[in-house]
Amino acid sequence: MDNKTKTALTIQKRKGFTLVELIVSIGVVAIIAAIGLPALSNFLVKNRVDNEINSFQRVFLSARNEAINTGKFVTVCPLDANNTCSNNWGNEITVFSNSENSIANSIVYDNANDTEILIKEAINQSDTVVFTPNQLIYSPTGSLVIQVSGTIVYCPEDKTEFNRGIEVSTSGRVLTTKDYDKDGDNETRAGTALTCV
Repeated sequence: MDNKTKTALTIQKRKGFTLVELIVSIGVVAIIAAIGLPALSNFLVKNRVDNEINSFQRVFLSARNEAINTGKFVTVCPLDANNTCSNNWGNEITVFSNSENSIANSIVYDNANDTEILIKEAINQSDTVVFTPNQLIYSPTGSLVIQVSGTIVYCPEDKTEFNRGIEVSTSGRVLTTKDYDKDGDNETRAGTALTCV
């Protein structure tokens, strides 16, 4: 036999996976997924909450800076269907200054005359935001007109360990809450737990 015949008769190596190798690989991937998916879910919730808290903080800081820089009253609030400030802070948030630069006109947005500064999108529908006042009105000095301080609390659905908040002082400054007592849950500087009940 010559070399050509020997080459033709040799068994070629097969390329690919055997059924056993495929089953073992699928089993390993399934085990890794079973371990990793709950951690991924928590990571995604925490990331969503952090993004929303940062967004609220930017809204409040932008409104305060606008009031100081323009010398006008600037309102931050969720608007209802009549363009009046409401207390549903999970809805779209509007920041505006009124054309008359008066406190009396700061709770109703007149889209023909008032200046829209920015809009924050509504939150995830399964989450909750709680904040007592219907609006925050910043004066030209940067402080709040209505002396209401409080904490805006963001609560993701069924994940109370990820509740976060922003404390708003009467001076207009904002501070994100954190875990002051190292118990794993955020609280205010006064030690009050964050809840959306």
